[in-house]
Amino acid sequence: MLTYVKWASLALSVAGVMYAGFLMLTSDPNIKQVVDAVALKAGTKVIKPDMTEYDGDTLVWRLQADSAQDQEKELLLDKPNMDIMMHNGEVVPVQAVSGVYEKAAEKVHLQGDVRVGYQAWDLSSESLDYFQGKGELVIPGDFELKQDGMLITGKDMRIFQESGQLQVLQGVKMRIEEAP
Repeated sequence: MLTYVKWASLALSVAGVMYAGFLMLTSDPNIKQVVDAVALKAGTKVIKPDMTEYDGDTLVWRLQADSAQDQEKELLLDKPNMDIMMHNGEVVPVQAVSGVYEKAAEKVHLQGDVRVGYQAWDLSSESLDYFQGKGELVIPGDFELKQDGMLITGKDMRIFQESGQLQVLQGVKMRIEEAP
């Protein structure tokens, strides 16, 4: 009788593990985010946070920072670096002095000497917003695009992650500098 109880317990344990594995394999999480802390409480400081979003097996974006402060509804970022994957596989790197990840809105707001590498262009501005749901980078204020002696300035730029298209809404000016 004792042997029967042991085998039944073992079978129940194995079945539980197999069921948990089945649930993990069949789940389709839309976003996978990893922050270097198991249970964050409001005000917790996180060293080297690393957040990512996947669409199936495809990386959509990755956000890292030197440190972060968890504020229940948002994560305050110090020296954030973000890689945004365009639909064609191009990686768009973004750097800033500080930032905020708004959890409910699924929005990243970067500010302070924002630098973006877009195709062969160097893009700079004072702020940038990335909207996860729309797959859209928005520069709401002034910006500068530089490449090989060419300078383009304007205001209110959008870059669409799906198509890679760039749209400028106001005040586009272009200046070409001659090489000495």
